[in-house]
Amino acid sequence: MRHVPAALVAAAVPLQITVPPHVIPSGHVFQLGIEGSGHVPLWAFVRKGRAPCTGTPYEEQGTPIVSGQTFDWDGFSLDVLLRRRELGPYTVCAFLGTNAVSRAVFRIGPTESRNLAVDVTARRGRSARRPGTTVFHLLGSRQARADLRIRWQGGTGSRVRARLGRNGARSLRVPWSCARVGMHRYSLTVRDRYGNSRTRSGSFRTESCVGLRGFFIWPLHGFITSYFGYAERGRLHDGIDIDDNRSSVIRAAAWGRVTSAGWSDGYGNLTVIDHGEGFITFYGHQSRIFVHAGQLVRRGQVIGHVGCTASCTGTHLHFGMHVHGASVNPLRYLRGR
Repeated sequence: MRHVPAALVAAAVPLQITVPPHVIPSGHVFQLGIEGSGHVPLWAFVRKGRAPCTGTPYEEQGTPIVSGQTFDWDGFSLDVLLRRRELGPYTVCAFLGTNAVSRAVFRIGPTESRNLAVDVTARRGRSARRPGTTVFHLLGSRQARADLRIRWQGGTGSRVRARLGRNGARSLRVPWSCARVGMHRYSLTVRDRYGNSRTRSGSFRTESCVGLRGFFIWPLHGFITSYFGYAERGRLHDGIDIDDNRSSVIRAAAWGRVTSAGWSDGYGNLTVIDHGEGFITFYGHQSRIFVHAGQLVRRGQVIGHVGCTASCTGTHLHFGMHVHGASVNPLRYLRGR
């Protein structure tokens, strides 16, 4: 309990009680204020319920919090700390001598003691257009506000705000793009109705989009003259042949690093690109090569011209793909035209 002399009170009032306007959690310490004129005894009582105050302090049945205290100043401001555990409304009655009576009501609500639980799961998408989603499953105080901050690997950030449901549960979905692969940090703050906050932080991983349907684009727009599979003599044709003019450009099917670029028996001028996660694409029979070994290329970057070098019957691109060292049909992973 503390009191302030009249010099610090803006204007002396007959009697006024100030209580918190919101519901107070059970068991929490809170503060109420009493202001009035000095030189007169002050009584204050608090009791359960909403009953009106009696006419005099001698008839009041509540629990006394101020008992006949007199202030020697013209005006005073008094702060009283209280704590109540039983739920429901409470009435505060204050008496200044026998002339002034003031009444105020506050309410005690259920405590918000539930801890914040966070469960993070990552769901990989079925295509590169929707690569995946990280879901944050929250369980905390009901009707609390959640503020999720994400620091992506590389320095950029994202923010998601939401309100928890009546049962204190909520799922926050954070989609990620193919360019955001690796470990990322998050910080989650949940603030309940009474201003109490809890914070959880941690990390989560996003998976690579390599191998998802539509991640690889067509390196050349033309007609397929030969498909992947075994020929009549039992020899495997380890790619697809795409027919086009000699002046047509060849583009990288996806981001990656060039592992070799030069002459290869059977393929002529050949470019091989490693995309990570065990995926490798190669481009044969080129008339010109515009990249070199060790170079990083982006998806759609021009890497050469269509040609007919080494063993071929006409200008075309031989496009093949290896997954963990095994030849696969590129049509399984190319984006639809």
